[in-house]
Amino acid sequence: MNEPILNFMLKVLLSKINSKSADIRFLSLKIFTDIIIQYLNDDTIYDSKNVVSEQLISENGNNVKTTTKFINDLMYMELFPLFKLILQDSDPVPLFGLKLLSAIVERCPAFVQLFKRFDLTRYISDNYMVNHSRLNRHTINILKSILESKELTF
Repeated sequence: MNEPILNFMLKVLLSKINSKSADIRFLSLKIFTDIIIQYLNDDTIYDSKNVVSEQLISENGNNVKTTTKFINDLMYMELFPLFKLILQDSDPVPLFGLKLLSAIVERCPAFVQLFKRFDLTRYISDNYMVNHSRLNRHTINILKSILESKELTF
């Protein structure tokens, strides 16, 4: 049921984040963020604790293990390499990037280990200053996740 969105729409939206048009970058990231956050928070689509067996088919017909793997692969291979670009873009693109990162690490803290691999910690911590326009609850949630993880050090 979610296959067309997962296999096609989300990938197309991510491909538009490299657009020269700020409006297209913003709208693509906003739509991607709205969809993926819904998926991450739906236990019939995404298994954040990795406890679902291979054969579990949810009531809505999803193989939760398959959709979880697809979402994780999409984030690892296609989304995370774009985060440096997203966080350095002009507002409001970085704000949606921070919202998305916050939702990802809140639902699946293991993704914090990718911050080092993709050199994101510096770009996130740059927003942690008094009166910075991007200092919001998402930035604080991300930094809290970084500090709670044993993966990263400053």
